[in-house]
Amino acid sequence: MEKKTHLPATVKSEIADTVVKTCARDIRPFKFVEGKGFAQLADKLISIGAKYSNVAVADILPCATTVSRHLAEVVVAEKAKLLPQLRSTDQFGVTTNV
Repeated sequence: MEKKTHLPATVKSEIADTVVKTCARDIRPFKFVEGKGFAQLADKLISIGAKYSNVAVADILPCATTVSRHLAEVVVAEKAKLLPQLRSTDQFGVTTNV
């Protein structure tokens, strides 16, 4: 069960301001913050901050090269999770948006 903490409105407003600036600087849609991937990243960063206290973002976030080096192992792990689901399904469809 997730722990519920009441945050002051000023903190929520500061986060909203930071999200606006982030989306503008990185040319991302506002909807970006509603993604499951973003929520996972935010949860991980919050848990690291809670465990290690005030940590510099440069000490946490990897560079693009490091991320690309991790791609293959993440793909293998995610594929291993997905294959049993696909094998137990008789029919499924795949669509793309181009």
